[in-house]
Amino acid sequence: MIDIIDSDIIKPKYFLCRPDLKRTTIANLSEATSDSQKLSRGNVNELTFSVPLFLSKKNKRVKNKHVDLIKEKYHIRVEKGKHIEYYLINKIIKTMDDMDTIKVECFSLPFELSTKLIKNYSVVSYNATQILVDMLQSTIWNVGYVDAQFDLKYRTFDFTGSVLSAVQQIASTFTALIVWDTVKRQVNLYDPDTYGSNKGFKTKYGKLMQGITQELNLDEFCTRLKLFGKDDMSIQEVNPLGGNFIQDFSYFMYPFAIDDKGNITSHSFYMSDELCIALNKYNKLVESKTSDYSNLLKQKSTQEENLTKKQTELSTLNTELNILSDQLDTANGTGKPTAALIIQKNNKLAQINSKNSEIDTIKNQIASTVSAINALGKLLRMESNLTVNQLIELNQFIIEQEMSDSNYTDAATLLEDGKKKFEKMREPKIVATISLVNFYEILTEKHNWDRLDIGDVITAEHEDLGIHIKANVTDIDFNYADATISVTISNVNELLSDEERFMKDHLKNISMSNSVNMNQYKWDDAKATADDVTKILNNTWDAVKRDITAGVNEDVSISRRGIIIRDPADANKLLIMQHGQIALSNDNGNSWKMAITPNGIYADRLVGKILLGNKLIITDDNGTFNIEGNLLTIKDKLGSIRIQLGEYLPNRYGLKILGASGNVVLDETGILQTDTIQLVDNVDSEHPLKIKFYIAPKTMRYDEIMLNFSLERFRAYSKGASYGGGGATTSSSGGGNVTTAQSTRIDLTTTGSTYISGSTQTEGSYYGSGGHNHGWPEGTVFKDINGVPRTWVPSGNHQHSVYLGDHYHNIYMPSHDHSVYIPSHEHQVYIPSHTHAIDYGIYESSYASGVQIKIDGIVRNSTSYYSDSNVNITQWIQTTGWHTIELTSNQLGRINAALYMRTFVGS
Repeated sequence: MIDIIDSDIIKPKYFLCRPDLKRTTIANLSEATSDSQKLSRGNVNELTFSVPLFLSKKNKRVKNKHVDLIKEKYHIRVEKGKHIEYYLINKIIKTMDDMDTIKVECFSLPFELSTKLIKNYSVVSYNATQILVDMLQSTIWNVGYVDAQFDLKYRTFDFTGSVLSAVQQIASTFTALIVWDTVKRQVNLYDPDTYGSNKGFKTKYGKLMQGITQELNLDEFCTRLKLFGKDDMSIQEVNPLGGNFIQDFSYFMYPFAIDDKGNITSHSFYMSDELCIALNKYNKLVESKTSDYSNLLKQKSTQEENLTKKQTELSTLNTELNILSDQLDTANGTGKPTAALIIQKNNKLAQINSKNSEIDTIKNQIASTVSAINALGKLLRMESNLTVNQLIELNQFIIEQEMSDSNYTDAATLLEDGKKKFEKMREPKIVATISLVNFYEILTEKHNWDRLDIGDVITAEHEDLGIHIKANVTDIDFNYADATISVTISNVNELLSDEERFMKDHLKNISMSNSVNMNQYKWDDAKATADDVTKILNNTWDAVKRDITAGVNEDVSISRRGIIIRDPADANKLLIMQHGQIALSNDNGNSWKMAITPNGIYADRLVGKILLGNKLIITDDNGTFNIEGNLLTIKDKLGSIRIQLGEYLPNRYGLKILGASGNVVLDETGILQTDTIQLVDNVDSEHPLKIKFYIAPKTMRYDEIMLNFSLERFRAYSKGASYGGGGATTSSSGGGNVTTAQSTRIDLTTTGSTYISGSTQTEGSYYGSGGHNHGWPEGTVFKDINGVPRTWVPSGNHQHSVYLGDHYHNIYMPSHDHSVYIPSHEHQVYIPSHTHAIDYGIYESSYASGVQIKIDGIVRNSTSYYSDSNVNITQWIQTTGWHTIELTSNQLGRINAALYMRTFVGS
């Protein structure tokens, strides 16, 4: 926005700054040419200009000394009147042509956040300020203004990327508008529906306007919007039709109209009269049944809550019955009187039967309610109200889009936000680009200099083209060299006559057939809740707005109409005093976030160091926070006191906390304490499982002591040895005489006779052609049997023929035995070092059975054969000190036991 303090023509001035903390100015770039500036709503602005390489001074061509000073990442300060904005030099382009220049391309200062990275950030149930603080932690940027509604919303946020992208994603997640403050390096989040104002800027062909282009943008247009939350959750449970979408066909029905007598006075541009009539009837039917459906859903919710309550009461009765049964068994086993116990048990059985009857009644009620809901859903089905041909015709007008956001876990909340989004999508966007002369350089247009800014509403008309639109400015392109301005407008409304507007509103129906207001959860209450305090605030603000709006045409800052004070640095911030009240706004009066009247101060956010007063009440649908005198009291949404701080009883001070049942959890006398002990062991009749526990001497109350045990199989574990090496000696030395088995005689005959013939060859040395001497030296003299000397000579190479006649041999072994003597001896055995692999194993046998409970040595129950038993033993544990519980089994088995204690311990 441009602030004018004198009559001089306003032109932008550019200053080169170092990127130090003071952003020291080092040059005034007054020689900048070809400058243009693009402002974009919620995005990073852009700036481009050129600086000549040479300047002409005293008819001499000298080098521009600023050229060498301009560097990437330096800052450019742009001043337009009182408005200041910082840019970051992103690119320098040197160009040689008729006039040597360097072109400088810049982005506004938030662009530096694109160089800071965040990885794997993930939080659950954080509001916008909490996430922004985390995102900016590693930067020199900080959080500025955040609309209160964004701190009442809590979202899951997962992100990896640059800080700039993170801020943009935060804005998208919370449906917020980013407004960058480059002077303070602050990120501001505004409500896009209230940011910007209509300052009365109007243009038409021949009056500032050089040209205009208008088109319908159908990219986001739809007649049916499907809604999905986390894990594909949708709105079926709060939708009478059971569908996952909301729909509205008013755009295609326009300008269809029908009078009270049923006569058609205007026809739709698109749909047949029959289809329009059918849709009108259908919409009226749905509207008439919406409250019925809502009441049925509330009724079903109440019945289900009642059912849960009764089932809890039944569980308590069953536990009490088990205790009576145990006491009766004990009395029978010990010979004590049982008449009173039998009466108590029968009464308890009667109570259980009565409670079961109540539960059956409620279940029947729920079934009846569900049946009614289903019947209503069937009645409201579109197929039940339109003919086949009408459904076929309607099909071509069904244009679907999808809204999917994993942050939504509640169908009612998803539906509520879905309707807000659909409100902007149910008609095509009108996008217009208007070319204007740069009226900032025209003194006669001085009255318009402060009427055009990003987000403001302007009016544009072109009679010949039939263009009559009122629009929010989304982009402004200043081409200072050509003295032109290009303005882009979107999210616009046509300038309709009252009759045309009434007709469109009449046809509008974001089918409440498909959407029922079920505000079960108020954590996402964007504007306010429906509690008494919020109603007071809203009514007061609205009243103040009515008074103030009546005085917007004041010509002076002080008059009988009031006093108006604006922030000279930001005209959006103003204070107005009139009608005995003071109101403050930060969006140029679109909304009043603070009002001071004779009745009090009303604001959505109070900031300070000290708050003084006699009584403070803060309330919403979820509870009440009340400070009165010296006592702070917090109540839940049912009106029950849950916390008190101060003098909660006469002369008794401190903190007192109560549970949902009304029992004191904490006060100055003590604190509610819970403890759980669990043990498991093998047992039999002689070896019980023992639980020893201690109750502090300052215990004042024994609320509940429960014993739970389950019966399991006896369990043993086995594993092989793991050792090696060693030596060993056999048993004592032996020895002795041993006789073989009984003697016997053996007669054998060789196999049958056979004829054998063949030849042999002697062994030895061979001489000449061969021969052998049988080992006698040659020349040895022998005498034959006749005494004749014979001289031994080698017999020469020869062979002998051998002939054995046919024969066999008899063998006879007489009867005999053998004596064996073993002398005294022993054996040494050596086992080398070695290991065995471990063999794990779990071995189970019989179940524990026939369990008896002994408490401090006294049997307190009859024999139990049931596993997973719950026994209330509170009545037997009413003293402080050590206690012992023993659980035995009549056979080998295993018991898994747990002891739960809830006591109130004194301070």
